[in-house]
Order: sequence, then structure tokens, then C-alpha cells
Amino acid sequence: MTLRQKSLLLLVVALPGMNVRMCAGDGTGAAGLTRTYLRVSASESVFATVNQADAIASMKVWSEQLGKLRGFQLDAKVAIALSIPQMRQSLKDHMVDLLVLDTPDYLVLSETNLLDAVFAGTERGQLAVYQYLLLTNDSSGAVTLPGLRQKRVVISSRTKSNLGLMWLETLLGDSRLGRAGAFFSSVEINYRSSQCVMPLFFRRIDACVVDSGNWEAMKELNPQLGRLRVVARSEPYLEGVVAMPLQPHPHQDELVASLLNLHKTPAGEQLGIVFRIGPLVRASKAQFESVRVLRNKYRHIVEASSSGLGPALVRLEDAAGKGHP
Repeated sequence: MTLRQKSLLLLVVALPGMNVRMCAGDGTGAAGLTRTYLRVSASESVFATVNQADAIASMKVWSEQLGKLRGFQLDAKVAIALSIPQMRQSLKDHMVDLLVLDTPDYLVLSETNLLDAVFAGTERGQLAVYQYLLLTNDSSGAVTLPGLRQKRVVISSRTKSNLGLMWLETLLGDSRLGRAGAFFSSVEINYRSSQCVMPLFFRRIDACVVDSGNWEAMKELNPQLGRLRVVARSEPYLEGVVAMPLQPHPHQDELVASLLNLHKTPAGEQLGIVFRIGPLVRASKAQFESVRVLRNKYRHIVEASSSGLGPALVRLEDAAGKGHP
């Protein structure tokens, strides 16, 4: 995902499309604009391919431009949260108005009863959920999961929580094939789907894990990729949410309406084009159940086996799980 895409995501969800004052301390800004602020906390795990400092700088530029279009002189405070404890404390201290979260982060925070409204993107009228696929370049279709022992695999996930790795580990566990680091000859993590699929296409690796959204998009651009074979596929997972604190916002109803009608604004239309998703809709806890089940299965595997991962994967888990219980 490009810097422009990430910046657009965070800014569009942060900008209210309404002509009301939102928070205490509002006043009149330059040229008669209503001065207001919005405090956004974004989980570090959603920044898989974007420099955080660049993203924050770009967000400030976008906020000034889009805010003026809606009659606001917006003072956007954007914080990158490096851990769940940090986000939890911001919620307890009432120092955040919107949160952009990876699903595993949301699942942990939802247990604190500090979150209320949750929104997710759609695709063709349905929640934008994606499967993870294990691909090979075997034209005969004869390769099975056990046949990939001591082969090279690249894993591409949509976020730093790395659901692709979690799923592959549980897939191996269900087949009693051990941990990924011991089963494969090499395991590489690369968050750019093209760096997973294209090496497989040119036979530089033996298998890759990629999400169905990026996979379908790549096949549209290059139909020849369709010759790659799907060995296994996961349950559909909903990744990425916009959440609001349980503490009532001074203009909660207006903010919710703004998010739900975001697609009717020019900025919302651009968001849909860039991310190929439809309007934001409310999401319930039940719609994250597949991720919850995956996370719990993965935890059991890790707890049952303290070995079996190569050094690179150990470091990845430490980084991706920072702040996760």
C-alpha cells in the first residue's frame, strides 16, 4: 500500500462532513472557518509499508485541504500507537476521538469495554473480508501441503499483525507438520504482495501466501498469473477497522453519520477508488469471530512449542506482537 493510500485512509476517516462544532474549545478560525480538532490514534501495525513520519506529515497537508472544503480549520492531532497498552491508556484518559486499528488490536481493546461504534469497509455491498491463499507454481496441481517440506515460502500479509503467517502456522498445525520455521527450508516475510507472487511466478521460490484481495487485483493486471495453483485457502478475515471510544463524543451522532455517508463526498469517492472498497458500515463483534478463532489457535501453537521457528520468524513475532498479550 502506498504512502498516498495510507495517508488518505487516515485523513478521510478523520474529517467530519458536517457543519457543526465538534468539541469543546471550538471557535472561529481564519476566513470565517469553524476551528475544531479531532484526535486520531492509529495502530502502528497498520503501517506495513509506509514510513510513519511521512504519513503524519502528509496527513496534515490533506487535513488542511479537506477541512477547508467542509468549512473547518481543522487541528488534527494524529498519534501512532506503538502498543495496545498505549491505546488502552489513551481511551481511559479520554484523549482520543477515533482509532484506526488492525483487527487483532481491536479484539484486545474490545475486551476492555472502552470501545463503542466500530466501522469497516465494504466491497460490492458486503463487508470487505479476504481469505489468505497458499499458492504454488505447479501446473499439474499435484503439489500438496506435505509436499512443500523443505521448500522456500514467502508470506505477504495486509498488516503487521501478519494474519498470513498465523494462518500458515495453524494450517501446518492442523496437519501435524510442525512449525513453519522447521517445515520450510526458508520463510521470508514481505508485506508487498507483488514481492510474494512474482518470485513464485518466475520460480525463484516454491510457494507463497497472499490475501485474496491483492491476488485478484494482480490477476486482473496480469492474467498469466492465473496459472499459479491454490493449495489451500483460509476462512475470510475482516482486517482493519475504524472505532470510536465508549465515552460519548459531544457530537457523536453527527460524527457517526459523517462516517456512514463518507462515500457521498468527493474525498470518500476518492477513497473508494484508491482502496477499491465501498461505503463504511457498522460492524459487530461477531463479524470478527474468524480472526478471534485464528488468533487463539495460533497462541496455542506458540505456547505448545517454544522452538521450531527460525531466528527471522522469532524476531518477526516479537515485533508484530509488541504490546499484544
